[in-house]
Amino acid sequence: MEKTKLLLKQGANVHIKNEKGLTPLDLATQQNNKSIAQFLKENKAKTSLEIKVQLAVLVTLIVITIGLALVVYFIMEGYSRNCCKKNRSHFQLSKKYRGDTFDAKSIRFFIKQLQIQ
Repeated sequence: MEKTKLLLKQGANVHIKNEKGLTPLDLATQQNNKSIAQFLKENKAKTSLEIKVQLAVLVTLIVITIGLALVVYFIMEGYSRNCCKKNRSHFQLSKKYRGDTFDAKSIRFFIKQLQIQ
């Protein structure tokens, strides 16, 4: 236990994995060393499974965010083309807000224009 405390005090990574992909918490649990496992948990250590789950959640959120951004982009792209066909002046105004990034102002403009029609 003292070696574990010393390693953490010196900045050891509690999430490091060995050649089998196991973290120190995995090893302490496998060896039924409850005191070290508890100490590692108190110092925010995670099992390899917990790390994998967190990574999967993060990747899922990124994919959802990108998907939603693409949906908004294509809706606004289609809307601006529709305005172009209907009314040239509308297109000139909406063209100002087209692009790869959308801020709150451009989204409010888009919603306002939908309410007008």
